[in-house]
Amino acid sequence: MACQALYVRKHVQCARVGESEPAARGIEIHQILATYINQLVRTTRTTDLELFDALIKGSGTEAREVLEKFRDNHAFDPEKILATELHIALDENFVPIEHPGDDGPIADYEGTLDLVMLHSLAEAEIRATTRSSRRTHSSRSSIRSS
Repeated sequence: MACQALYVRKHVQCARVGESEPAARGIEIHQILATYINQLVRTTRTTDLELFDALIKGSGTEAREVLEKFRDNHAFDPEKILATELHIALDENFVPIEHPGDDGPIADYEGTLDLVMLHSLAEAEIRATTRSSRRTHSSRSSIRSS
């Protein structure tokens, strides 16, 4: 709920807002996981617990608790990772918008895809926290093309 409230206050009501503790914790977790997964891709490894432990060492207590639960039950195939923290903006027909904002079209749906994995040319998995002017939600989806 904190993320939705922050989004509405900042983007819908155009209010200047300070960063909340839940938002700061979420940003910290996302940055650590993106750094970790990107390094796995660069080194073509499925896990690197030594790196993971080094990355979470300086994190806040609550972020570390979340990340420690993640630590031992996730492995990634570096060949299948397309992107981490990929920002997207779509119009009302779900067509991508190249440069949303001030001088360009306004996005009806905008968000960051936390992780995009390509399992094959016909199947992708997207883990995302998405936002629209109407709602914010998290989802994990598999997309198959026939």
